[in-house]
Amino acid sequence: YRHHVYQSLLARLRGEGVLLTAVSRNDAAVVLPPLRSGQMLLHEDDFVAIVASYHAKSAQIRQLALQLNLGLDSFVFVDDNPVELEEVVQALPLVRTLAFPKHDEDLPAFLDLVAASFARRTVTEEDRDRTELYRRRLEGMAPAEAQGADLTRFLTGLEMRLVIHDRSTGDRARAVQLINKTNQFNANGRRWTDEELAAVLARGGKLFGASLADRSGSHGEIISCLVAPEGTIEAFVMSCRVFQRRVEYAFLAALARRGERLTGISYAPTERNEPFTTFVRDLAFGTETGGEMSLDAAAFAEAHHGAVALFELTWD
Repeated sequence: YRHHVYQSLLARLRGEGVLLTAVSRNDAAVVLPPLRSGQMLLHEDDFVAIVASYHAKSAQIRQLALQLNLGLDSFVFVDDNPVELEEVVQALPLVRTLAFPKHDEDLPAFLDLVAASFARRTVTEEDRDRTELYRRRLEGMAPAEAQGADLTRFLTGLEMRLVIHDRSTGDRARAVQLINKTNQFNANGRRWTDEELAAVLARGGKLFGASLADRSGSHGEIISCLVAPEGTIEAFVMSCRVFQRRVEYAFLAALARRGERLTGISYAPTERNEPFTTFVRDLAFGTETGGEMSLDAAAFAEAHHGAVALFELTWD
């Protein structure tokens, strides 16, 4: 009974955008058959990844974090074995650990804790498809050793299609959500209310988004970029699902090639935005002055025409 109720909650959370993963210190031949039998509420496809090995569960969680490109602080680990829980607590203090209850009377409080760990105010279409989107990310990851011509060949073979959206008017819920939940590829870590963003647009600013698809299917809307009237990029974020594909270079180069006014970027290093810090080391960005870096948009477009060529590019 308790496991059925728990699985029901997990199925609901999955539909709201929570990624389900599983770790087990057993062989896959033992772990997978119950999930494939059809007798459980959850099935193998409900999990974005399953790690079954005889390594410590902390090592398995580290493996998942690396595969999914997620911070350890985004994981909640549930187990009914106090030894396994303590091992993860000691090895991965950033991971939140919850003990599965031994008694029925403790179940409601436990379920409330799990649900509260993933509470969100709005659920977008991308949230509902998040498990499948991350599965596609794993399928489309370049081999770790791929570089230069080999990497270009791999990316070309993905048959990527990039659609750039003007979100300055109309529905911008996903664009705002991306800005407020993205940490790694994030220009400055600032969170924006819809009202603050609307004020920039009312002054003549622009909000752009981008959606990505490839031969495996759609990855959804993965970029949000807010440009102030004077040309300063106030917010620029990209989902970690599409790292390695050079989407960020193609997107910004496409804006520059189209003649959008881009004079600089509001940049600030944070504890988690090292990927963006790497991005702004590009020679087309100037030195930082008062929290803003200048941008030579024409030079950036010229330097990254090869990135644009990786995509079938359209505007919406």
